[in-house]
Amino acid sequence: MKQWVLDFLPVNRTEFIAIQSGIKKIEVRACAPKYALIAAGDEIIFTVEDDIFVKKVATVKRFVSLEAMFAGISYQEIQPYAPSLPAAIEKYATFPQYPEKIARYGLIAIYLE
Repeated sequence: MKQWVLDFLPVNRTEFIAIQSGIKKIEVRACAPKYALIAAGDEIIFTVEDDIFVKKVATVKRFVSLEAMFAGISYQEIQPYAPSLPAAIEKYATFPQYPEKIARYGLIAIYLE
């Protein structure tokens, strides 16, 4: 078992709280080398500013694109507060260099216990 740290920016505190409360059970990141080795049984330390909590990884799935991911997972499971699939997709464009990272590395969907 390995431990990983996933930091959230303060602007994304809503997603942090959704994971902490169990409303959001899948966290998605670009599958850059920093996250590529996350595996079932590992622990994720989630942080935003001074708030911290830990969740265990149930399983992971990798996808080559947002379209492939959303074909296999409902957008509500990944972004429970998104009003629509287009809005969920647009959210990824708001993260710095995410379209380029996704094109290069694909995505990792981290299912949490």
